[in-house]
Order: sequence, then structure tokens, then C-alpha cells
Amino acid sequence: MVCKVWLVVGGSDKGGVIVRSGEQTSSLEEPTRLSTGALIEELDRRSQRLQYRLLSGSGPFTGWVSTRIQTKELLAEWGELDAPRPLAAPAASGGASDAGPPSATADAAAAGCLSRLGFERVANVRDAAGADPEAPPMRCRGGRLRRGLLFRTGQWASATEADLAKLRDELGIRTYVDLRNGSGFEAVAAPCFDA
Repeated sequence: MVCKVWLVVGGSDKGGVIVRSGEQTSSLEEPTRLSTGALIEELDRRSQRLQYRLLSGSGPFTGWVSTRIQTKELLAEWGELDAPRPLAAPAASGGASDAGPPSATADAAAAGCLSRLGFERVANVRDAAGADPEAPPMRCRGGRLRRGLLFRTGQWASATEADLAKLRDELGIRTYVDLRNGSGFEAVAAPCFDA
């Protein structure tokens, strides 16, 4: 079975993307939003509405979101997983849980959802020149991006020591620039390195 994985790219200026309990945009709005940078598995898609299950990030474990609003993209296709591992549903509490099941991050990492490059707890690490090493690098003014020089990732607040070592030693990353803004920016104390 193949599942499609999406990256939440919208909502950074609003604290995330609105999640609703049903397919219709008039259905009940969940009390918390789906965080920008979250990875979600597509369960169902109807036009510009997507039912999801949370793989990494924060927000309701499941619900319906819009893929775009007018011309603004809220979700971007991240890739597909060939053999997704089932994630346990959150404990019944009469409503959606914004934390998800305790094993969601571990199961997502085991399924390869957190990174195509094998990181344990840094989501969506990818070369800005393009994720597919067999494809030509992405174009930019005057030519193409050179592979291995510029990477994009999710936040590093939950990075393990092994993740930090891989970022520093294997990928050669020496500078980390966090482009997030708002109340969640650097709100969590986390280890990092200064090369």
C-alpha cells in the first residue's frame, strides 16, 4: 500500500492551518491548528479538501484541511511511502487530541516519514537542489543549484545527538538559519551546535 505524505507550508502567520472535523468548510473547527512544518498522511481527498493523519508536528491527530485557499498553497506534496506503518488512534476523549498518540513520532520515524535521509527526529531534511539525486538539480538564475550546499529542514528542537552529528559531520552543515516567525519561534530550549 502506498500513502501520500504532505508538508504543511501555510499558516505560519496564523499559528498553523485550520482543521475541521468534517469535509465541509462549514463543519466544526477543531480547537487547535495543524502546525506549519507538520507532515501528514493523506487518508482521503476531495477537490481541495484533504483528510489526514498526523505523522510529525503538532495539532489534531486527524481531521480535514484545505490544500489551498484561493491562490495561497497550504499543503505541498512531500512524497509517498511504500509501506506505511499503522499509527494508533488517540485515546477516546470525546474530541480530537492535539498531541496525537505517544508513539506517533516514533512510528513515523520508523516508517521513514521524518526524513528521506534517515534522521530520527528532524523532519523533512532535503537538499534544496532537489530531493531526487537522479534528476537534474533545480534551476536558479544563471544556472542550477549545486547539490550538497543548501538544505531545508523542519525545526531542530527535538533533534537527537545522532541527528545533530549527521547534520554537522555527514552533511557538513555549519550554519542554521531559522526562518520561522511568531510566538512559536525558538520557544523550546533545545540543543544545537555552533560549528
